[in-house]
Amino acid sequence: MIYIKRAKAIYAEKRNTVKNWKGALQGHPAFIVGCGPSLEDVSLDPLLSYFTIGINRVYQKDKFDPTILFWQDLEFWKTEHKKVPKLKAIKFTRSLTDPKDIAYHFNFKSGPFMLPISASTLYGSGASAPLSFELASALGCDPIVFLGTDCKYRKKKTNFYGVNADHKPHTLTRCTKGLNWIQAWDKKGKHKIINCSDNDILPNKMSLEDAIEYVKEVCGDFGQPKGRDFYASRLMKQKC
Repeated sequence: MIYIKRAKAIYAEKRNTVKNWKGALQGHPAFIVGCGPSLEDVSLDPLLSYFTIGINRVYQKDKFDPTILFWQDLEFWKTEHKKVPKLKAIKFTRSLTDPKDIAYHFNFKSGPFMLPISASTLYGSGASAPLSFELASALGCDPIVFLGTDCKYRKKKTNFYGVNADHKPHTLTRCTKGLNWIQAWDKKGKHKIINCSDNDILPNKMSLEDAIEYVKEVCGDFGQPKGRDFYASRLMKQKC
């Protein structure tokens, strides 16, 4: 009984923490780093002190440890369950894909992609880039910079590290649909989108180096790298 009460208390605390993420990084840039083949062309070292949302196995690139590690599939956990707990990243996923309860959780609603009211509920399915965009939007981040979100193969490579055994036929279609949905928000002026990936869907295509210079220019002090502890403290509501 004591164990059950303690487990429920921890779950409630995590749930409330995620709800409090709304607007926690208002005005700070976010770098969303996917696992597309183009990621092999760029060094992620310049992002070490920025706020980053890394998707799935992104940590295999340059031993990159993002601020938040995002995943949504149980297949990912089955192959990576020994590596993920060792990362410093804040883990963020669905409860069903977190058997060891090491992560913060979001509720998942299938259907069309939608900008969420808070980070506790994300909308859509089949592609992690638009869900990560939803998360960044809920946090209040702007601009939002995309790397490794290609939605296409490079020869036979599905990802920067080679072939993802869990890759599904519908992945590219859903990914492309998600990118088209994202670019619409740039047109509406809701978010400034920067495209450092190998796709022709997202606007404002530029190199990572130019993207970093851009966020420094438009975000002022918020565009300067603050370090992992700063961003984590904002999310966890601790004093910096």
